Order: sequence, then C-alpha cells, then structure tokens
Amino acid sequence: MQGVIGQVAEEAEEEVLFGCAAEVDAAGLHRALFENGVRLGEGFRRFQQRAVTMAELPAVLSALGCPCLKGQWQTAGPGAWRLVRTPCSASPPRGEGDAVTACDSWREAIDGLVLGLTGGARHTRTASAGHGQKTCVDLVYEDTESPLRYGDLDAELIPSLESVQKFVRNFRGADVRFLGVSEGVLLYQLDTTGCDEHRAPARELIEKLLEQKLPHLQVRELSPRAVLAEGAAHE
Repeated sequence: MQGVIGQVAEEAEEEVLFGCAAEVDAAGLHRALFENGVRLGEGFRRFQQRAVTMAELPAVLSALGCPCLKGQWQTAGPGAWRLVRTPCSASPPRGEGDAVTACDSWREAIDGLVLGLTGGARHTRTASAGHGQKTCVDLVYEDTESPLRYGDLDAELIPSLESVQKFVRNFRGADVRFLGVSEGVLLYQLDTTGCDEHRAPARELIEKLLEQKLPHLQVRELSPRAVLAEGAAHE
C-alpha cells in the first residue's frame, strides 16, 4: 500500500490504509494486490515443487481461511469451480465505499494467488455484497478464454438485449455481443469491422438504449483482447 500512497505512519490501521490507497489509485492498489498474490502462490508452488491442480484447488483455497473462499465449491464445467455464498465480514456495513474497497481488494488478491498456485488458472467474482448483490459468487477456471469470466446473463435480460442487438445491426457492418453481468456491470463487445466510423455512434446508441431498458445495470464495453491484457473487468 505504501507503493500506492507513499510513506505512512507505522501506527496507521490497515483499513484506513486500504481506503486511502483506493481513493488515491484504485487501479494501482488492485495491481499491487494481484502481484503480491501471484508471489505468494508461486512461493507455495516452489515449496511443494509442483503446481496445485484444478481438482485440488477448492480444498486448498478453503483451507486458507480467507473470508471470501469459505463454503462448498461446485463444479461449473470442465476445469472450473463455482462458490456461491452469503456475504461475509469482508463486506462491512460501514458504507458503500468501504464495502467496495474490501470486496475488490480480496478479489484481486485471490486472482493473483490462484494464478501463482496453479501456474495458469484464474479467478473472478461475478457477484458481491460490496457491489450490491445479495450473494457472492466466485469462480476459478483453467481456460483463460472461458466465458465464465464474464458472469451469467439472466433469462429476464435476454429480450431486452436481443432488441438492442437487432437495432444495432441497422448500422451497416455493426454488431454487438453481450458477454455477461459481473458485479452489476453488463459487459459487451462491439464489432464494427470495416466500418470504424460507426463505432462511436453505435457505442453511444447501445449504452443509451441499455440505460433505458436496464437502468439497474452499469454498462461497459470490453475490447476483444486476451484476458491477461484485459485485466479485471471492474477496472
């Protein structure tokens, strides 16, 4: 945290430091937590002289005592596990800013830890109390291109999304793909191949229509790039 906010008093409480770091440079804080998680996981892997397998990963994570990882992991498909749980003390009822900082900090640290432990798998969180959901949903997945990293699209969203997609296709060469909902954020990719002049108006139209049809969701475009370059969907 000192790398984000500079020199701090030794007696400063950790909660206060996290809050300050998030206010100064949230992306920098997340990057530092992720990288530290990677180092911890790699240290464990070196000590064990082998990587943690996906079959072993839920038990290893549950044994760490992290408040975000306690519960019964269920298979989410080949090489993937999902944990659905009630909110924990990492989502403090002290105010929205505190809750978001706590949840996001744990999310980034766990993602780095999973990568370090396994040498390739990733973690994501698609719902959390800090972002206003009633349950927390964590996933770990071996395939870094897995659509699981974007979260699910609930059935009630589909009619609205299909109507927006149909309207966007009126722009010649434009199309939109809705990827999922992650912590209250609807993620999409816009394709304007060969018609880049349509990109800005199409993006504006998409987000305006979605704001009208689904006002409870935030909206974010994700460029089609590798997941490691893309980083967390929340930054």
